[in-house]
Amino acid sequence: MTPKQAYRRGFRHVLDLAEIRQLVEASEDDEGREYALQLVEAWRQGALTATAMLEREDATVH
Repeated sequence: MTPKQAYRRGFRHVLDLAEIRQLVEASEDDEGREYALQLVEAWRQGALTATAMLEREDATVH
């Protein structure tokens, strides 16, 4: 992976969250808002899982 590719991935990561948050704000009914909030929670869980995996990998290396 190049630094440019790493930059793009980090940038895309933040844009994905921003897009999900826009869905929350744009939801006009409770059902749409609930679904958008589920997306935010799923995104958050994915980020936490990835972080935990990286921490375990780092602990194994050291």
